[in-house]
Amino acid sequence: MVTWQLQTLEGRAVQAGEQLKSFRGEVMTITGGRPPLHQGSTGRVWTDDGREYFPGVFDLKWVRTGAPA
Repeated sequence: MVTWQLQTLEGRAVQAGEQLKSFRGEVMTITGGRPPLHQGSTGRVWTDDGREYFPGVFDLKWVRTGAPA
């Protein structure tokens, strides 16, 4: 089963409820996200304002933590 984890670019796991600063300097609370759907995708990150962002806006990345079955 393939599983994913949202991480900072340094490799620290990010949890829902964490407050992070965007590249614009805005502080937002991460509420969840969607990992990449295919190889060319970066996935998405959701915030408490109800919006969806690319992970790079917060210097984040989705990392595969499980292998395909």
